[in-house]
Amino acid sequence: MKEATPIDAVFALLDGPSAVGRALGVTPWAVCKWRVKVPAGRCIDLEKLTDGRVRCESLRPDIDWAYLRGTAPLRYRLQLRLLLVPLLSAGALAGVSGFFLARGRLLRPL
Repeated sequence: MKEATPIDAVFALLDGPSAVGRALGVTPWAVCKWRVKVPAGRCIDLEKLTDGRVRCESLRPDIDWAYLRGTAPLRYRLQLRLLLVPLLSAGALAGVSGFFLARGRLLRPL
């Protein structure tokens, strides 16, 4: 017997591909194709529809959802800061990306 996939769990929770399609405004045929690979943009919709019972991380483990959610581990954020702060302080990236340094913090203007 074939092992259940995360998209199968979504279908079970929401009464099948037809119900998922209706909820998202797409055809059941398109939703059935997600058994191969769920579009990244639909993972968030599916997580919301299942009230978080099926997470984006399980639907598409190839995407760094922690980074996209802004919940990347502290060590990654610190590494980024250690790389960018010296460049910004030296003016190497001044005006390039719209970011600037204020009181030792990397900021982006409104």
